[in-house]
Amino acid sequence: AENNLIYQGNQSSRFISFEWDVQIDINSFGFRDDEGIYENGKKKILILGDSFTEGFGVSHENTFSKKLEKRLIKENFNYSVLNAGITGNNLVDYVEIYNTYFKNFSDIKVVLIALFVGNDLKDNNTLRKVTNLKKEKLFFRLKYFAAKNSTFYNILNRSVKSNFKIRKVLTKIGIIKEKESILSNYDSKNKKFLKKINYSAHLINKFKDNNKKKRILVALIPSKEQIDDNYWKFLKQIKNNNLPKLNRNLPTTLMQEKLNRYGVKFINFETIFNNSIKLNHPIYFKYDAHTNENGHEIMAQEIFKMIKDNLSNNWLL
Repeated sequence: AENNLIYQGNQSSRFISFEWDVQIDINSFGFRDDEGIYENGKKKILILGDSFTEGFGVSHENTFSKKLEKRLIKENFNYSVLNAGITGNNLVDYVEIYNTYFKNFSDIKVVLIALFVGNDLKDNNTLRKVTNLKKEKLFFRLKYFAAKNSTFYNILNRSVKSNFKIRKVLTKIGIIKEKESILSNYDSKNKKFLKKINYSAHLINKFKDNNKKKRILVALIPSKEQIDDNYWKFLKQIKNNNLPKLNRNLPTTLMQEKLNRYGVKFINFETIFNNSIKLNHPIYFKYDAHTNENGHEIMAQEIFKMIKDNLSNNWLL
């Protein structure tokens, strides 16, 4: 990649897991999107995001960006939706991608930041180190090869993800690393996380102020443990000693308050996802922490409603 924030262009791969089997096609621009979509003469909605936006575990046609585009066309809104989601990226990367690749696109009328509150927040403007990116890519390639070719790996992976006792044993002997930061996001006394909330909201507001000719939206995407009761209990069982008082709604609640203060339009998917769960409609994969096809469908529906409701005020004209 030119700046290590996008994929190498014109490549294709098949991503296999025990929960999915999908084709990943990267266009010449370096994104998982259609070829030629950038110069088709239509007005555009750009979505910046991470693996949730890219569509981890779902086909390209089932990503919420593509589903949103289909709904817009069906309702006679002639817009293209650009998917600039890249697995592993964060809020600082989103701004960098926009400024590098999309800033001068006059036909982009709306920029939607799909903010995953689990790990997209930042407390500084530092880009990731290239050396760390290379390590991440090597690890991903090894993991991908194992998932595609090893039945034993898939069985072990499923066991680790679904059984906290096995995970605790493997963590204790050093085979896997315990993700201590997950539950710390729900501790209101965690000053480091509160700093990330404040800085991230400030960065979004600054992005909005720097792009006054475009409409800036934010979609707050909750973590799986905020929605899935079993996964929440599972994480607490892994780290079952000396837990502080935790607030499961804290990340989305704090970001919502900050965005309201800055006057940034947003959709909080925590409440929306929780309502769907009550109807017994799973949002996330059973073992993986990403949204499944149903989750993408719900996001497309709600983002479409928000856009449609504002069209009467010449919002996108």
